[in-house]
Amino acid sequence: MPKKYLGLPELNTISGATDYTLAHAPLNSSGDIYHILAYLILVSSFKYDHPNLMLTYDTDDTEKQANRSMNFANVLGYSSLFKKQKIPVINRTYRENVRQKSLENYIQQHEPTTVYVDQMATTTIIAKLFMLHGMKTITEILREGFSKRESVYFPKPAQKKVDEFVEGELKSVNQGASQKPLLVLHLRYAKTANQDLNIPDDLVSGLIAFLDSKGYRTWCVMADDRQDHTGFASQFTTHPFRNAVASNGMDCAKFQHLDLMSRIAKLSQIKGVIGNTSGTLDLAAFLGNRVYNIHQFNHKITYQSFRLTMQMTFLSVDDFKKDKVVAEDHAKRHQALKLALPQLEPWLMNEAVTPSITSKSFKLTKTKAGFKKMFTVQYADNLYQIADVDDLVLGLKKLITKGEAPSLMTKQILPLPAVILNATPAL
Repeated sequence: MPKKYLGLPELNTISGATDYTLAHAPLNSSGDIYHILAYLILVSSFKYDHPNLMLTYDTDDTEKQANRSMNFANVLGYSSLFKKQKIPVINRTYRENVRQKSLENYIQQHEPTTVYVDQMATTTIIAKLFMLHGMKTITEILREGFSKRESVYFPKPAQKKVDEFVEGELKSVNQGASQKPLLVLHLRYAKTANQDLNIPDDLVSGLIAFLDSKGYRTWCVMADDRQDHTGFASQFTTHPFRNAVASNGMDCAKFQHLDLMSRIAKLSQIKGVIGNTSGTLDLAAFLGNRVYNIHQFNHKITYQSFRLTMQMTFLSVDDFKKDKVVAEDHAKRHQALKLALPQLEPWLMNEAVTPSITSKSFKLTKTKAGFKKMFTVQYADNLYQIADVDDLVLGLKKLITKGEAPSLMTKQILPLPAVILNATPAL
């Protein structure tokens, strides 16, 4: 009986292939593991088969990231599904496209009967399932799947450390409870990769002041390992990724963050999560939080921007106009913030609905390596299109292949018009 691959039906028809691998090129980031695991949880729930999964590395730094991802997968019960593989370094530039090519070369040379599916395809499939089944159904499945703990890989002392950390943070917030609703500012600062996705401290300060004027308390969750922050202050601040090593040497950072965001999703006094683009913020949405994502689109379809466009089936995105943040005096700061984040106030007012769309015009200037990853699986020298991507992007694939440069609206890229997505059932 042929296997059925969720979102990847063409894998059943590729002649000569004997194996299927979902692979991750070496990167100094482990945020994509959230998408891979969400994909596996949903595959299991809907009773589909899945490809094998390969996490690759080429340096000590990328091996560290692969190890963290493997450990996370093991704890959730997926130890038998992953393998870790070292691949050669083509040159010493360590650019993403070079590492991607190195991965493809390795598979073609050493596993010639393998169909390679880039792990970024998981984003497409997850977005499609949110579109088909709605926020409530999918987040309930994901929250249950992400709550599993295999004690062989996650010893009881480490679990206790995580539980105590989360309970302590929630207790601190609850002790300061008032009649005001609470919003979480989920902030990740990248020192190296994707620095353009960082948001400046003056914007955070402006956000806190603006939200206070609208009747909200704020809770900053620092989704990185920074040791301090001096540029802003909120009522509460939590560092789930700091000092996260348990007594047995296990790194509990991801689990402290995971459990915290899962608990936050269940608290009625917390009205949503506001943050900048990162895999950790995607996880918050997977767990059922109502998410407002701040992102700089810069009027171009970059790979990251297009990927985020598809994620609008489970979170809201606003185009951050960085040049509008600065105001000459205090009286004009709120107006400047409204110009910088035009969808923030509508998102606050429409608490029951997520996601939402900012109509946005993009320029497609040339074929990007990242789009090849989103649209295709690869067997030897042949490329096969993934049907679900066609459904999601409504023919954008053809434009990219031709290398044309049209102006495209977000509403044309997404599978449903904005008015329908804005009517997504409440969480």
